[in-house]
Amino acid sequence: FFKQKTAYEIRNCDWSSDVCSSDLIDAPMPARIELTSAEGSPPVAILRFDDGKANALNPTTVEALHAALDEAEGQRAAALVITGRPGMFSAGLDLKGLPRLSTADKRQVFLRFGQLLLRIFTWRGPTVAAVTGHAIAGGALLALSTDTRLGVDLPARFGVTEIAVGLPVPNFGLLVARAALTPRELTELVLFAQVLNFREAPIFRALHPEDALLSKAVALAGELGRLPSAPFAATKRALWQRELEAIEAGMADEVARFVDLFEARFPAEAR
Repeated sequence: FFKQKTAYEIRNCDWSSDVCSSDLIDAPMPARIELTSAEGSPPVAILRFDDGKANALNPTTVEALHAALDEAEGQRAAALVITGRPGMFSAGLDLKGLPRLSTADKRQVFLRFGQLLLRIFTWRGPTVAAVTGHAIAGGALLALSTDTRLGVDLPARFGVTEIAVGLPVPNFGLLVARAALTPRELTELVLFAQVLNFREAPIFRALHPEDALLSKAVALAGELGRLPSAPFAATKRALWQRELEAIEAGMADEVARFVDLFEARFPAEAR
């Protein structure tokens, strides 16, 4: 049942675990697309990620993000901005809900998360993250999967913390981190699992006040969206073609190994 779903199907899905339940029918969709542009710039798609809580990554939110990307691709926007809710970009994996899933369902949601990162990483046009607040673990990787990032000028925290909680960073996560970070930053943030204040984190092009962040991100995306689209898309993919092919070919096996480690570290009975 983890096949790619429309927004309607996600909202009305009969999930096999109590991590997602029928009360989602009346809940707002956690990811949606708006089309906008700065004056004189090409159209920009804004992907708003807001589950009303911590923007944790679980079957519902991962599939909603995929559905939003489908919509953005259909609108043929020249650039994409991904933003979170006030104070929270994403807290990463739903460590309360995911252990309740079956092994097969865990494998599917982690596979879909890896595919999500690579979809953003290889999206045909420029991508900008407007990081509205804390970005931790999988949430940090979500931010790193974009081409460039603007952050909110608040004491929020950023960290790729998988190793600190006893899990390896999958190859699809390492790829987006390597593309965004220098070797020294990669060591400090990924290998040493440092969690940094936004004002210390090296990943942001600039920090902006909360009320200006999204407009600045849209303006930047519109400016970058003026680049010729076909050579941009071809070069973007070619930069990492060899790595992408290897990761995509081995992703199912890697996810299976990751889930084995995840279940040992976060058994269902420990929730």
